[in-house]
Amino acid sequence: MDKESGGYPAPRSQSEYLISYNHSMANPEHLAILKQGVGVWNQWRAKHPAVRPDLSGEDFSHGWTASNVHYIFRDLPSAAFLDANFENVDLTHTQLHYADLRGANLVQADLSRANLFSAFLSGALIDGVNLRETNLSDARLIAPSSPTSICAALRDCSP
Repeated sequence: MDKESGGYPAPRSQSEYLISYNHSMANPEHLAILKQGVGVWNQWRAKHPAVRPDLSGEDFSHGWTASNVHYIFRDLPSAAFLDANFENVDLTHTQLHYADLRGANLVQADLSRANLFSAFLSGALIDGVNLRETNLSDARLIAPSSPTSICAALRDCSP
């Protein structure tokens, strides 16, 4: 167990995923707006609904909160969200493949039609989460070294 990752087993390194996925990093303008807080983000999203926010590859671990964000995130592949708070957040259609969501609070989050391919969800709080039509292929609810996937643990991933 790794103390830096909150005691959760470490997945493959984020850089290893980025090399294999070859995805660009977050848009600095989008990141700067988000860092101003949920209220500023929500106002910006309301004024720019056609913009597809790109926060891919960022590290939002350990205490970062997006609780009650009202506007959809879109591109978050390979991002790290260890122990982050996504309670009641709309993540519909969000690209979260290879994202590290270990220990994250996803209570009442809307992950419908999201892509969580190979995402790490060990220790995540998933009470009331909407997983309708979500891609959970190779996603891990428990330790990454275990063959048990989130679909097997939940026993139902069908729409």
